[in-house]
Amino acid sequence: MQVMTRARIRAIVALAVTALLVAGCTSDDAGDGKTKATPGAKASTTGGQLFVASASEGTLEPQDAEHEFTLTLAKAHDSVGVFTDRPQRKAGTESLADFAAAWDKRGFTKTPPNAAVVWGKDSSSRIFELSDPAYDAAADTLAFTAHDLGDEPSTALSSFKGTPDAELPTDLGEVSVFIDNAAGDGSGGTFFVVLPPQGRATVTFADQKLYSSTFWVVQGDGAGSQASPTEMDIGCEDKQCYIMVQFSMDPGTWPISGTVTMTSGVKLARHVPDGSKVDIPEGEFTFGEDGK
Repeated sequence: MQVMTRARIRAIVALAVTALLVAGCTSDDAGDGKTKATPGAKASTTGGQLFVASASEGTLEPQDAEHEFTLTLAKAHDSVGVFTDRPQRKAGTESLADFAAAWDKRGFTKTPPNAAVVWGKDSSSRIFELSDPAYDAAADTLAFTAHDLGDEPSTALSSFKGTPDAELPTDLGEVSVFIDNAAGDGSGGTFFVVLPPQGRATVTFADQKLYSSTFWVVQGDGAGSQASPTEMDIGCEDKQCYIMVQFSMDPGTWPISGTVTMTSGVKLARHVPDGSKVDIPEGEFTFGEDGK
């Protein structure tokens, strides 16, 4: 059994907590040019998945491209820890083979995940973008292509960025890897909803099931909920409300389609890749991978 030092445990806990906080933070504009996120924001009843893989030995071999490495977990533990981010409190494990096999299904091929890598007796850490998992059952290894994100200021976990590439060790020793949220096959989007008092909107998806949905009440006394695997309900009470909805879908293919029903005065728009918003009227809607 692997034994961890107190310092290592503290570092792992800190990284896990930071990852959860980052996963839960968001903001958007309420039409006045200011970013807002209110303490009263209503979260969905679903959560994304986070993963923890560890090994007794790890190596980090530079590739030809700048900031590119091969991260190899040798003498890897047989299973990967899986747990949901808030508000759910679920945890479990899956085998290394299953974890590697599910990479594409989880959307990691299309959008590679970030990962906090913690190694050594002093719990050094670094943030990488991981891709191309390769599991070798006979050799008991799991390898990734790892792009170093440590010196990029926009990286969510940049407080753990550590030292430049040239000072990264080749032999890591004992290593743990914290991999961020999986979100279906990458399908999903963001809705912006403006509702008058007592306004209601229902979004029903036709061909895909919701993997996760988060509702942020930016203005007013409103709320959103995931009423079923294919339906979201959004409502407002006695003052005008502005609600942002972020959602992702279970594995499936684009386009995403469905129907919207709204009471009088409700306005619903969707964020598109160029940063603008496109209004969605009541009735049927369809949008594809290109955001159109």
